[in-house]
Amino acid sequence: MPEVKKQTTVFEFGYLVNGDDKSGKVPASPQIKPISGDAYNYLRKLCLCDDSESRFMRLKQVDSCEVLQVKNYAGVIFTPDGTQIEVLPKVAKNSDDSASRASLLMMLKSLKQFRHLQTNNANLAENKIPLLEVFISQFLASVNTLIKRGLKSDYVLKEDNVAFLKGKLLVGKQVKHNFINKHKFYVEY
Repeated sequence: MPEVKKQTTVFEFGYLVNGDDKSGKVPASPQIKPISGDAYNYLRKLCLCDDSESRFMRLKQVDSCEVLQVKNYAGVIFTPDGTQIEVLPKVAKNSDDSASRASLLMMLKSLKQFRHLQTNNANLAENKIPLLEVFISQFLASVNTLIKRGLKSDYVLKEDNVAFLKGKLLVGKQVKHNFINKHKFYVEY
């Protein structure tokens, strides 16, 4: 993964414009954020594809200037040239970036499929780190917890007299219970 060279923050349904364009047609608006020419061209190419990756942006014209509009998407977009674009939810559009970021993190925490986010981290609570680093650090913390707890601790041992051999054969109980039924196996699995 390339190094982050430039970070831009935009809200849902906000606009991204080619910051390297010297034509002077860029409209002055707080909703329009400039990004590098390489990042703009990469995202523009994605928009023109019929791939599923083009679903989060679309090409538009604003005051005779071509822009990319972020659709209903919140998260982080990382381009090959090292530009990182944080897309914050429109719910907190009238507040500052830190309140919007906190709103996004609260939304993510309430997702049933994304329970790994813990907001008790001091840097996370004060919004001092970028969203991409939040996701990476939370993933690593979840992996660390899983490794410390271990996978085997989730297993429950069972003993049973079954018609097939699986797990560990308990020889003493096999002789005791299956002296006559030789087709059964007393196992622990």
